[in-house]
Amino acid sequence: MIYLLNVGLCVLFAFIYYWLTKPLNRIKRFGDVGVFVGKIKINKPYRRAFLEKLKKIRFVGKIPPVYPNGWFCIAESRQIKLKEVMPIIFLGQQLTLLRSETGKVYLIDSYCPHLGANFSVGGRVVNDNCIQCPFHGWIFNAETGICTRIPYETNNTIPEQAKVSTWPVVEKNMHIYAWYHCDGKDPEWEIPDVDEIINGEWKYKGRTEHEINCHIQEVPENGADIAHLNYLHLAGINN
Repeated sequence: MIYLLNVGLCVLFAFIYYWLTKPLNRIKRFGDVGVFVGKIKINKPYRRAFLEKLKKIRFVGKIPPVYPNGWFCIAESRQIKLKEVMPIIFLGQQLTLLRSETGKVYLIDSYCPHLGANFSVGGRVVNDNCIQCPFHGWIFNAETGICTRIPYETNNTIPEQAKVSTWPVVEKNMHIYAWYHCDGKDPEWEIPDVDEIINGEWKYKGRTEHEINCHIQEVPENGADIAHLNYLHLAGINN
């Protein structure tokens, strides 16, 4: 009886330790928050269908979406391990993030130029920094995007158009960032190192994340203007 009690306590303490030391990310999906006004009650299947339809609604016009140039955080470093692939949806693009055998991260378009297979679904990291298509085994260098091998091609003749687009990506401060520029220019500035994160003084404990249906630039434009609040409303805030 004492033995079982000790085992139970060990399991309980291990469980508590795991949850106390693990970063806590509270993520609210698009359908988790209220989008309906008043006391309208609808069933969940209809709600899901409505939200999916809402997310696909786009303004019909010739002007493409205008996204700000810069670095965008697309993942946490701990989310992708050696030789793993990870699907990324970034500014309307379907991309694949992968980590090489030596630990470097790469970001490429998700679809193989051969027959459109998705690298994120069944793709394998091979030859350190290459990804192999899950359909026919074509191998692409994740740094250059060039196809380096077609398994069933005896003469190793590779078409010139057998190339996948690559994206500038960098790993800094325990996060992974992708670069976007409307004219396709190379990164114009570097992300600074945060010394407190690198030396371990700051520990990541988690975050709260909400999915919303809006243009990406509307988020910072509608955030709290701290300088304005301190200048004009400081007295009211203090009270």
